[in-house]
Amino acid sequence: MTEDVALALGALRRAFPGVLIWHGKHTRRWWAMAGGRLIEASDPRELAGRLSGQRL
Repeated sequence: MTEDVALALGALRRAFPGVLIWHGKHTRRWWAMAGGRLIEASDPRELAGRLSGQRL
């Protein structure tokens, strides 16, 4: 895991406590499990935007 990915993961996890968030090593996509839904994004900003619009 690169330092940039680790920093982004930390920021997302602090912003959305209780949400399972990860970066796919092989897919290179950003993922979250929130409110029983799997959410996917191309980058951390997109994932944060999608999570902000979800009922968690």
